Amino acid sequence: MAAMESSKKSAVKAHKYVREQRLLDNISALSEGNEEKRIVATSDIVTLLLSKQNQSTSICKELDYTLTRLIRGLASNKRWARLGFSLALVQVLRNFPVVSVKDVLQTAKKVLAIQKNISKGEQSNMRLGQVMVYLCLTQSKLIEKASDAELVQVTKSLLSVRREKAPLHLLCTQALCGVITKISQSRFTEHVWPSLEGDLSVGWENCSPDTLLMLLTATRCHPKAVDQKFLKTHWGYKRLVNANTCKHIAQVFLQSTLDHPVIHPVCLQVLTEVFRQPNVVPVFWKEVVNDALLQQRTPKKYLCLHLVPHALELANSESEVSVILSPNLVACIMGFLSSREHVLHDAADHLVQQLTAYVSSTDVTAQVKVAVVTALLSMPSGAVMDQSKSRLFSNLISSLDHEAADVLSGVLLRLVRGDTDSSKETPPLANLPRQWVIQQLCAMTTMVSMATDSAWQLKILQFLFLNSFFKVVEPTEAVPHCDKPSVPPLTDALRHTMLDGFFKVLSKLATFNTDKGTAKDHTSYIDVLHGLVDYAQTLLDNPQVAAPFKDFSEETREQWNKVVQVLSKIKSKADKEKRMHEGRAFQLLYLHLGLQLFTHQRETLDVLKDLHGCYERAFRKRRMSIKNLDLTEPEWVEVITELLLSMLSEQSHLVRVVVNTVFRMLCPHMTTVALQLILDVFTPDSDDDGPLDFEEEEDDDGSDSQEEGSGKEEEKEEESSDSDSESQDESAEEVDEELRSKVKAALGKGAVCVDEEEEEDDDLSDSEMSKFDDALAAVFKNKSRAKKEEKEREVQLKHFKMRCLDLLMTLVQSHPQPSLLLHLLRPLLELAESALKDKTTKDLGNKTVGVLHQLCHPRKLPPDTNIDKSELPAMFKELLYFSAKASSFPLVSEVASACLLLVRVMLGLESNAGPSPIRTRAMKVKKDQSKPKQDKDVDNLTQIHTILKDAIQDYCEKRDTNLDHRLFLCILERQAALLWPVTDTLLDFVKNTEVRLFCRTQVCAMLAVMISRQSVQALEAANWQQFAKELMTELYQVLQQFDEENVKPRIMRHILFVMYRTLTSSSEDTVKDLVSEDLVRSVQKVKVMVNKVKDTRVMCNKLLNFLSCRVSMPVDVGNEKTKKKDKQQKENIEEFVTPKKRAKTSNDSARPVNVNGSSLSKKKRKRQNSASGPGVQPEQNGTLANGTAEETMTPTTEKSPNTNADTSQSHKKSSAKKRRKSKAGDNSLVMSSELSNGSVANEADSSLHELTKKRRSLATLVGEQDTRGSAQKEKKKKINSAA
Repeated sequence: MAAMESSKKSAVKAHKYVREQRLLDNISALSEGNEEKRIVATSDIVTLLLSKQNQSTSICKELDYTLTRLIRGLASNKRWARLGFSLALVQVLRNFPVVSVKDVLQTAKKVLAIQKNISKGEQSNMRLGQVMVYLCLTQSKLIEKASDAELVQVTKSLLSVRREKAPLHLLCTQALCGVITKISQSRFTEHVWPSLEGDLSVGWENCSPDTLLMLLTATRCHPKAVDQKFLKTHWGYKRLVNANTCKHIAQVFLQSTLDHPVIHPVCLQVLTEVFRQPNVVPVFWKEVVNDALLQQRTPKKYLCLHLVPHALELANSESEVSVILSPNLVACIMGFLSSREHVLHDAADHLVQQLTAYVSSTDVTAQVKVAVVTALLSMPSGAVMDQSKSRLFSNLISSLDHEAADVLSGVLLRLVRGDTDSSKETPPLANLPRQWVIQQLCAMTTMVSMATDSAWQLKILQFLFLNSFFKVVEPTEAVPHCDKPSVPPLTDALRHTMLDGFFKVLSKLATFNTDKGTAKDHTSYIDVLHGLVDYAQTLLDNPQVAAPFKDFSEETREQWNKVVQVLSKIKSKADKEKRMHEGRAFQLLYLHLGLQLFTHQRETLDVLKDLHGCYERAFRKRRMSIKNLDLTEPEWVEVITELLLSMLSEQSHLVRVVVNTVFRMLCPHMTTVALQLILDVFTPDSDDDGPLDFEEEEDDDGSDSQEEGSGKEEEKEEESSDSDSESQDESAEEVDEELRSKVKAALGKGAVCVDEEEEEDDDLSDSEMSKFDDALAAVFKNKSRAKKEEKEREVQLKHFKMRCLDLLMTLVQSHPQPSLLLHLLRPLLELAESALKDKTTKDLGNKTVGVLHQLCHPRKLPPDTNIDKSELPAMFKELLYFSAKASSFPLVSEVASACLLLVRVMLGLESNAGPSPIRTRAMKVKKDQSKPKQDKDVDNLTQIHTILKDAIQDYCEKRDTNLDHRLFLCILERQAALLWPVTDTLLDFVKNTEVRLFCRTQVCAMLAVMISRQSVQALEAANWQQFAKELMTELYQVLQQFDEENVKPRIMRHILFVMYRTLTSSSEDTVKDLVSEDLVRSVQKVKVMVNKVKDTRVMCNKLLNFLSCRVSMPVDVGNEKTKKKDKQQKENIEEFVTPKKRAKTSNDSARPVNVNGSSLSKKKRKRQNSASGPGVQPEQNGTLANGTAEETMTPTTEKSPNTNADTSQSHKKSSAKKRRKSKAGDNSLVMSSELSNGSVANEADSSLHELTKKRRSLATLVGEQDTRGSAQKEKKKKINSAA
């Protein structure tokens, strides 16, 4: 029982210790810099104290201890201590009613007492701690429970500290304001006001920010005590904040900046009082902000920036917003933003972020938001003149909601038209540059909030269209935007800006999509264009209202009317048939070309004629009127494609957008002939060196292309060079007959003289010479201009090809028929191969590779009956050998992808993973086995296998081949199971010693990438087991070919890797049949040979680690560095210890044996030794012929006691190294005593002598090292002491 009670007491004591330690840890965590940790620690302290207090009426010792620690911590000078301890103290006072104000004041008086023997800094910390105790009393509302005497004591203490310590003025003022707000009217009047009345009666002349803050708080909380009579008597007015006191308030604000960058609370409180009186706001902002703070230095301007967001939160109308964001303030903000080195740049940037958040708020009305934006646009220093590139206005308008953006667009429209009568609230905006306003109006059309409002977008486009192409003749309200002409009239520059903005808005709307995850629906865009065409028709039908700048001819008007009629038909059909892609394509083309009639009439008329024929043919075909068709005419999609290509050559972004959009709609109707029209763009002229053909010789093509590329580079370098010598050489090389004739024509008679080599310069006057100079300069200038034009044409042709590539990318992304994809392979590969060789067209080549990547990796391949699968193997062979011309690995990878695409199309595979039941395919074709009857797909696949084997054979046997091994790696890795019969060929080349070593190595890599768990699972178990056995056997024999004189680490590593992949991909039953001890020995042998080659050694260890748990023999798979270190250490040990071990071994071997040959036990030997007498030791020389053991007793050398004494004494006094030395000496004596027995002693004399010499040399070396170490330590001590 006693034991149980003691265990319970110890458990309670331990639990108590844990809880107290938890409390201490949480108190210590209050001074950490992490706010979350401080909050968690405070919560934990309160929880722990609540469990301790447990509704007790008296303060428990834990609570008392915590209260003392928290109050003491308020005087700590650590950075985060006062924050953490004040937070915890407030929470403790709130949650424990048992703690009274008296307890807190007594504890503070005891802990924070100011003593005479402490420093001034500690005294300041104590006073600050006292003030923070009073602040905690007010924040915890415990001051409400204070007695009258305690309330007076707190008030007088704060006033005394406030008078004595200037740095604590603000803190004491805030504590007093807290006392004022927490107590009742009667207690304030009776106990607090008598103490504060003298300080609050100083008037405006002696008013400080602290005084005004306390007076405002007292007036607001206790208006009966601090009544209007008191204010009128001492402050001159019945209200502290009014229009007459703004000048005095300005002086108070200026004084409050002495604590910069701390913002005095009185500023925000005065601001709140000001906005309660709307008539005071303009006066206050003018006299305090504009005339006082903005005219001062940095601290005062910083206060202005801080007041702006608070003032906007208090503003209730647009007029107050315009007052707050005055032109002077906006000019200061823009000035701060324009210079990153300005002190207030960060403050201004933060203010801009606050303005953006304010404008995007849902609690603010649209009129106020627009007022903020227009105030920032005020001239002359608004957002228009912002040079900081902060995108202030664009960020603001992008944050506006739909209603505010609509209001703002109306304001901007009136500004462009010059209609300022209806916008009297924003007169400064009348001076904004109209060109800038037009640009911002165009930018608003792609706002996210206005993306779905087609009516608003049409309104803006109608305004831009009207002012771009028409002039209002007679104002009328029947036509939108024609109710009033622009005042002043629009200039040509503004009309050009509107025209440019009109087409930019159209192109943006065509591609603008709020939902990035889905394709854009062009229904709303087509509706907007329809409304725009209808508006244009209205303007053309009313020439008395608006007249076009360019007159429409009869033919143009006739085509326009026809366009309108066709559009109405297409629209009616589109409403009936929702999925009519070709109809929408024609609709979009007609809309665009109809608008193009206002800019390019001649070019558009020809295109419209062809478009009409395409439209009739397309819709006639839809009605199945085949009898009336002319089969000799091209298909309508072919004509449309040709039209799109002609439009794509124009230098217009809108045209390119329309072409891409229309082409995307026509992709389901694309044919091979139409696609060939696009591919013909990439075909060079017959005079130029075209891209390489599949059928040409590889070596000749490569050399020609390299020479061509190098020639282009040299030509580019010569053109870009500025030296005179290079220009002379270039001109000498490029002089042709045409240039010669032009020079002769320019020289006239002078050319004849030059040809006849007659020097008659004296007959020419200076004027004639100057004429010749001007003529020659004109000739060569025209020559250089022609070169520049030719270069520009090349650049334009490259850009046109890149646009055509965009069309092909659109086609590929629309999942077309496989026949179209296969039709693209060859031309794109040729383009990529030729473009990547030249630096000037490298971007074109990279883009082509991107299109190829998208083309060769389709998600699904729908069935296509237009493909002749019997032609695919030949195409596969062409692509395979085309890789020899590829100049980069990305292109090689795309060739491999193209080959695999052919295989997918040939076998009808939907995905790129290959057929899952591969065991139904041709598994393994033996040489002597006849070809079985298979279907056409399997026959084609067999041809693919043969082509691939032949290519690998060419790669291994022909030295002049340019085939890239990376091509085979890509193909075999992606479709290993499908191409499994190739493994036989690979294995044959691995074991063929006549093949080049590099090729054998790469063939091993090909074999390794084909072996995986997926490919093994696709095979039948019996077939894989047979192949694995054959493979492991052949690889084992290949490893046996290498020895120490013939080490090839790289191929050995690949062979080991193939073995490892084979074993890890097989089942455990198969692994048991593959693993043998001979294999382990062979791998260990390889490891010894390649020990210095890290990669091969690591591969050996990896394979041995796998084999170690599957064979019974020991396998060494340790770390080589550790083993080498252990081996060296073992050699060092054997160098000094082996004689003793050898002697011990000899003694063990000399044990007495019984008659039957077994050795005697330890006890029997001891008994036998004692019977033989002291100083003798038996030794066995052998077993006699009669079976008895011959024992020879020889005297032993006894150890002297002095030696043992010296040894023990050295162990006590010397260091560790000296102990090792003495021990080594003793060991040598022991060895000598053991070696002095009989014949063993005679044989060990020489070895003992050598051992003694080595021991002495080792001891000397160790002693020298100890001496050096001690000397270095003494030197370090001297240096440290001197420092």
